Amino acid sequence: MPLAFVLTVLLTAVAGVAAAQPAIPIERFQQVDDRLYRGAQPSIDGFRRLRDLGVKVIVNLRMEADANKTNEGKIVESLGMRYINLPVEDGNFFTRSRRIPETVIHKFLNLLDDRSIGPVFVHGIASHMGWYRGLGEA
Repeated sequence: MPLAFVLTVLLTAVAGVAAAQPAIPIERFQQVDDRLYRGAQPSIDGFRRLRDLGVKVIVNLRMEADANKTNEGKIVESLGMRYINLPVEDGNFFTRSRRIPETVIHKFLNLLDDRSIGPVFVHGIASHMGWYRGLGEA
C-alpha cells in the first residue's frame, strides 16, 4: 500500500475533531485535533496569533527555495517557535510527477507522534495536494 495513501487515511481519520476556532488571521485556518492546526501561509500577525494560541512548531511543506523567499524560519524562531521545512516536491500540475517523498511522510508522521513538542501548525502547497487538504476534513 503506498505511503501517501496511508498518510491520507490517517490524517483524514484524525481530522474529525475540528472545533470552533478563535479569530485567527490565516486563510483556511482549522484545528485538526488538540495538537495539530492547518491553514494557508500566515502573515507575521498570523504567526504571532499562532504563538499566542500555544503553537510550538511551524511546518512548511514548500520547497526550500520558496520557503526561504519569505524569511519564514527567522520570523518563526524570533517569535519563540520551532521552524521545520519538510519540502514536498510538487512537480507540474498537469503531469503525474507530483509525489510526496517517503522520507517526508516518515518525518511528518514522526513529528506528529512526538508528544513532547507541543502543538503544530502545518501549511504549504494545499491547493492541490489531496493528503494535505484532507487534514481537518471529515
